[in-house]
Amino acid sequence: MISRSIQSRENGRSQLGAAQFKKGFRVVQDILPTSLSEAADVVLPAAAWAEKDGCWENFAGKIQAFSAAIRPVEGAKREGDVYLSLMGRKGMFNAEQIRKEMGEPFASVKVPGIREEERRLEFVEL
Repeated sequence: MISRSIQSRENGRSQLGAAQFKKGFRVVQDILPTSLSEAADVVLPAAAWAEKDGCWENFAGKIQAFSAAIRPVEGAKREGDVYLSLMGRKGMFNAEQIRKEMGEPFASVKVPGIREEERRLEFVEL
């Protein structure tokens, strides 16, 4: 199974392409049609970047965590949920927990939080 997070973009076909998946049963999880999804036996609907938790590496090589902004659309699954199911693990994907299991340098990567002084503010309607 392959998802957009590990496949090359259509512009950079040099890393992965449909030709590398000639044998076997092919499952692709993606949000958009690609050469890989065209060659797949099954295409699973995926969640877009705003619909899942995870981390990314910025231009300076620093790993940064992010949280989902919205829920996935009905019928789409986050890749992490699919991977946990394939591994026979119960529950929903939790990016922070997976980073802890992976150890350093990922375990110390945290989603930027709200400062403590902001937590004490109360907003009331006037």
